[in-house]
Amino acid sequence: MVDQILRETVATWRFEPFMVDGKPIKACSEKAFKLLFK
Repeated sequence: MVDQILRETVATWRFEPFMVDGKPIKACSEKAFKLLFK
């Protein structure tokens, strides 16, 4: 169930390319998320 909720949430996110000097470049990064269950 958590996997489905995460997939649906991420599907709503919109991303823009990383820009350098007005040109998009390839970039890779990591982000940690803290999940809280109520």
